[in-house]
Amino acid sequence: MHSIGLGDYVPHSHAFNHTSLSASQDIQFPAVLKLNAHFGKGVFVIHDAKQLHVVAASAIRHNLTFWIEEGLTGMGLAEVSSFGSVYQGKLLSMRCIKRYFPPKNAARSANYWYNGSVTHAQPNDAFVRGFMLHNKHDVYIPCSQELVNVTSIMFAKAPPYTGIFCSDMKSDNHDRVKMMEINARFCGSMVKNEAIFTAAYVPLAYAVHEDSKNKVQDKVNSRMVDWPAELKYKFIKKAEEDLLVSGGGIYNNAALSVERFNHSLVIDPPAYSYRL
Repeated sequence: MHSIGLGDYVPHSHAFNHTSLSASQDIQFPAVLKLNAHFGKGVFVIHDAKQLHVVAASAIRHNLTFWIEEGLTGMGLAEVSSFGSVYQGKLLSMRCIKRYFPPKNAARSANYWYNGSVTHAQPNDAFVRGFMLHNKHDVYIPCSQELVNVTSIMFAKAPPYTGIFCSDMKSDNHDRVKMMEINARFCGSMVKNEAIFTAAYVPLAYAVHEDSKNKVQDKVNSRMVDWPAELKYKFIKKAEEDLLVSGGGIYNNAALSVERFNHSLVIDPPAYSYRL
């Protein structure tokens, strides 16, 4: 992200000398110390320099790699996920959902390590970083022209990609959006949510079909589906294209255009079904 001019949209990380803890005076708390682990393990919420020294010293004694990120506290016990599709590096669709997590479930996500065992964090600690859990409350929010632009640049600058993606975001204490991760695959929410699946998959399927149709000589059997269904596909494709331009959505039957990312806004869910 830094190499393509989008460094402001990822959490600020601290280069740390693993043989010295002298860098701690430059760190704003709360911060997150991360070991080179997966699935939420080895994530420590650090509240002050004293705690940092204790945890970092333990990691050094165990010869474990670690780094430190800024704490992302702007959304409280919530995070934003985006879902969409890309064809040959061009963004085709993008929808955003804000997820609220009950404190007891948020606490489950910040796993402390010690000799292979896990100790849970306090409820308000967990979401300085953000993790996906099943027990949550979802609302649709506008992705914004800002976030659409960032995502478009990401894929345009990356090796040409065709497929589905999902990403997770939080915001810092100045409400600036920070992207935590992006996955070039179907995520669990996409296969469980018909509307999200349809919004992402239909534009991609349509782009693949149109490209294939243009490459074949025989156009007799080039129709994607029967014409009523094809009209629905075209409607969905056009609706998702319009949302990329506006960065907004529909709220109470009124179209919204949103320039800057604002996780406090809410829009209506897309009324799509893949049973076309």
